[in-house]
Amino acid sequence: MTASPEVDPKNSTTVRFSLTGLAEWLAPRFVLDRAFEAWCTPPRPKKPRPPREGRPFELDTPVGTLKAWEWGMRDDGETVLLVHGWGGSAVSMEKLARPLAEGGRQVVAMDLPAHGLNPSGQTNLLELTRAVEAALWRFRPTAVIGHSFGASATALALERGPKVEKVALLAPGEDIGWFAHAFAVRAGLSQGIALGLLTRIEQRVGISPDRLSLRHHVPPASTEVLVLHDPADLDVPVSHAQKLAEAWPAARVVAIDGVGHHGLPRHAAVIGRLTDWVSAKKAP
Repeated sequence: MTASPEVDPKNSTTVRFSLTGLAEWLAPRFVLDRAFEAWCTPPRPKKPRPPREGRPFELDTPVGTLKAWEWGMRDDGETVLLVHGWGGSAVSMEKLARPLAEGGRQVVAMDLPAHGLNPSGQTNLLELTRAVEAALWRFRPTAVIGHSFGASATALALERGPKVEKVALLAPGEDIGWFAHAFAVRAGLSQGIALGLLTRIEQRVGISPDRLSLRHHVPPASTEVLVLHDPADLDVPVSHAQKLAEAWPAARVVAIDGVGHHGLPRHAAVIGRLTDWVSAKKAP
């Protein structure tokens, strides 16, 4: 999950949200209420900005009208959709947009719900997934590149979206339960609060958090899947990519050393690899 614009969102949320163990013991429901609010509220920059050079438009989705931008033209009939991570925005993906557009493609990026220039508030993985689904149906992209929690939403959106030829997932979060427990640890809260967070999510979206784990949602066999992950990623451990490799036999998992979590969509070597991969008939 990306941050505002590039700080770990779960860490930054934890910094803002700090309650002692005594408070949890005295008022567990109050603490859970506050924890859930903090966990579902993406961090935001003080002055969010639009991507540079992108042409603005609005995208209607089942979870609201979202700010979006496009680059390039569909000279070859191909579109690439870029999906940012938690706490990020379309700005997080803009360095990918220009080289992809220069290859003669239309490139589209949006601010996900409660992110970027959209109204602030709470959101969750299912809402992000619905937003990505809407973009998939509107643009019918040949390729999608998602980062972090946006990669998770992209993977889930494939199940109900149109056919996509290529999907690149950058440091995807495989298991939402892991994030609940990690959030509790960073906030100094008990694992009972973590379980409470997962229960609240199930009550809100009507789906068991375990069913949202990507291992249960194998992409169509016709979709070429590339997973890039830094083995030293401290925000989303590489074990998430390893679990995907076990559950998705057709996925190609590539280690990208020394880039970190937030640097993946901006690193020159990654951008070059993804640009070539989108253009290639076969994965490089």
